[in-house]
Amino acid sequence: MCSGILPGIMKKTVYWGLATLLLTGAVVIPGCGSDADPTANVGGASGSAGKAAGGAGSAGKTGTAGSAGKAGTAGNAQGGSAQGGSAQGGSAPGEAGTDAGGDGPSEAGSAGDGGDAGATNSAGSGGTSGSAGAGGAAVATCGSAPYARANVAGNVLLATPTSDITVTGSLCTGTQLVIPAKTGKLFDVPNLKAIYFKATQAGSYNGLSPEYKLDKDGIVEQAFKWEPVNVLMIANTTDYTLLDPGWNTGTHAVIIVGTAKADGGTNTCANVGGVTYTVTGHNEAIVKYSGNGTSTPSDTGYATIFLNTTGTFTSPELVTIAGAKTGCAVKITGFASGGPLTNQTGNIPVGGNTVTGVVTAAIGNP
Repeated sequence: MCSGILPGIMKKTVYWGLATLLLTGAVVIPGCGSDADPTANVGGASGSAGKAAGGAGSAGKTGTAGSAGKAGTAGNAQGGSAQGGSAQGGSAPGEAGTDAGGDGPSEAGSAGDGGDAGATNSAGSGGTSGSAGAGGAAVATCGSAPYARANVAGNVLLATPTSDITVTGSLCTGTQLVIPAKTGKLFDVPNLKAIYFKATQAGSYNGLSPEYKLDKDGIVEQAFKWEPVNVLMIANTTDYTLLDPGWNTGTHAVIIVGTAKADGGTNTCANVGGVTYTVTGHNEAIVKYSGNGTSTPSDTGYATIFLNTTGTFTSPELVTIAGAKTGCAVKITGFASGGPLTNQTGNIPVGGNTVTGVVTAAIGNP
């Protein structure tokens, strides 16, 4: 579903409360979002997604029957010596197993063997059945069961390096998930345990996700079999001193915030524009809005926040932010009515020279 990045085009994909807002603009330019297909670029090119980790694929379907052998050519004057038809039997591959496990689809079965050539002037025999499809790769796990399943999307800024992104969880720093840029992979993490994700990529600033608490029994995971999670990579050639003069000190962090419309929002509370953000306990924070306005614009709802921090990428500071718009409610953890809660806890890890995002806020009726 993830179609890449086009300059000047804003995309929004909202699983209510689990919103991914995708923007290419002058200030904030996240990349392709968390609706990336978790089976993309993993395993074979065909076959359905795995149901259980490591399960073997079912047998491929039988190869197609061989075509009739071509008629023998006429014999020469001394008597017919032509051989029979030489058309081979079925060469269609067996179809992929449909019960493969893991985060990749099962591979297609190999081609059936060709049938033997027919006797003089007779048809060739049918091909043998294709081989069984291979099972998908097992999903990476973090910590102990029971698990909730995250679809971790490796988002990148336009023109950033395209190398793989390495992701770990705060609860399992020894477990690494390697994601090709602009794609996603599944990651099983402890159910209902607060966790944030840490990402590195050659040529990019280190990236942190918001803190999440995933729920295997929640409405989103029940519907999609996973919950979307973002790690945002921005090229380390990006000159943030244009927005934050103190950026080069090494103690400043960036938070990317996207504003979504909550279910049931009406009038001005159905408009993502006009929202302002602050960071609790950080009066020095600099907040910039797309379009260089004084609040979020109606077409994107994006804000970029710079703040000074003692946190680092390996040991981040946890901060909270607040959004405000007159007559409306702006929340980081979602709404108790009009849709399910978001899976964000409200805590946002930040570190020097590190980018955190995308943090999703939602605006709705108070």
